[in-house]
Amino acid sequence: MYYAGFLLKVNGFLYSSQNSETVTCAELTVLGIVNSLAHISSNYKSIVPSDIILSKSAILHERILPSKGLPYEIVSQLLNKYAGSSRLYFLDEDEKSGENNKCETLRKLFHIYVESGIPLAVAVKGKDADESRIRHSIICIGHGSRNYEWSKNPQRISGFSVIDSYRAYNDYILIDDNQPPYTIQEYGDFTVYKDIEIAGFVVSLPRSAFLEADEAYFIGIEALFYFSDTKLDESFLVENYKYDVNNNSLVTRLYLTTSAKFKRFKNKPLTSNKLIDFYLTLNLPHYIWVMEISTAELYSSNLAFGDVIIDATHSNTQNGMDSIISIHYGDRLGCVEFNELSDLINTNREKVRKRWGDFNIYNDVDERFQLFSNNDNSLRSID
Repeated sequence: MYYAGFLLKVNGFLYSSQNSETVTCAELTVLGIVNSLAHISSNYKSIVPSDIILSKSAILHERILPSKGLPYEIVSQLLNKYAGSSRLYFLDEDEKSGENNKCETLRKLFHIYVESGIPLAVAVKGKDADESRIRHSIICIGHGSRNYEWSKNPQRISGFSVIDSYRAYNDYILIDDNQPPYTIQEYGDFTVYKDIEIAGFVVSLPRSAFLEADEAYFIGIEALFYFSDTKLDESFLVENYKYDVNNNSLVTRLYLTTSAKFKRFKNKPLTSNKLIDFYLTLNLPHYIWVMEISTAELYSSNLAFGDVIIDATHSNTQNGMDSIISIHYGDRLGCVEFNELSDLINTNREKVRKRWGDFNIYNDVDERFQLFSNNDNSLRSID
């Protein structure tokens, strides 16, 4: 006898629980990230707990079983081995307060990588019901909706009122073995323990994406607000986009993606044929950083009016402006061919930039376009 039915396929992040011998939260973090990536891309290989045990035996100078957890330096080392080129961001105790407060910088970088669709291994500290200190490891795989207070308290950059897009988000989507999968919690209140602190996180970048989030952010800001040939014009913004220092600030949004995915996206929301041709024929490396520029009013409608494309495979961070490929906002549009980057935007020995050249003016390319989006908060959208 045969029974009819439906074949169902489900995409989701792998979820598991600790046992008392081989895996703790740290091992589960590595297993979850690596195996989820392996299920969506042939560039990665699935691993099992015994793989981690063998790797630990070559690193640690004590017995491996029963597992007592892992320092986050080892978590980073394992992710570097199995899931790409890892980068560890961690706060020292003296960096959490006072003049050297780096908590906001950590949060900004955290959001930029989440916005790029990259799963993050997150180290948290807290207290249990008995007030004992707890160290725990979880995975962040996406963010929630915008909050209602995001447009308040902008910062000043070169006289402009600017908001980084991370300020629009409080909620993040977590894989925590102490909670149901896809739990949504506020930043700084991750997991079930009390007095939570986010000590740091590990991001696994593609091996050829040399430029990191903090470097790409600096380059995008430099291009939009300081570099004389390409910086924004306030009167132009006021006239065309109702920019207002007090009521309608600028918004910057940074993410990492592939040129193929970026071009596929750009082919959909644009209406100007000239602008479509520009993006689709632009010579790009495989990985790019993109900084979108918008206003608070436009960003609330998921719209932007410009972007800066940065070569993520560029390794010379000292002369970061070399890595800029194109800048577009309104009817201002300028680019450098990829194979001529080092010749056209470089610095001489006296550290004086060679001229970019005036923007070409295209009267028919001034349009608002949709923000680049990972509609499903999918893993590793940059593959």
